[in-house]
Amino acid sequence: KAVGLEAWDYLRSRIRELNLEIQGGSSLRVHRTKANCLRGCDYGVPGPVLLVYPGGFWYHSATPPVIERVLQEHILGGIPVAEYLVAQDTLSAPDPKERG
Repeated sequence: KAVGLEAWDYLRSRIRELNLEIQGGSSLRVHRTKANCLRGCDYGVPGPVLLVYPGGFWYHSATPPVIERVLQEHILGGIPVAEYLVAQDTLSAPDPKERG
């Protein structure tokens, strides 16, 4: 839990420092939400876990150094950090025709 809280605090402060909040001056906006559990442990995913949408990129071991790489390389640079990427799920909307 302590590692997750440290990661959350780091993410929150770096988003502010990089001026990526909703109130920031950049056209790029980062919204953040804290979740107590994303059930990654059920699949052997080492936490903390960081999700990036759009695209549904799941990053494992999201400590401050990993978060910094994701912010710099993925969020600002547009290139996912393959070394920590554990899954990608776009969460496509269900097809209304399949709703019998």
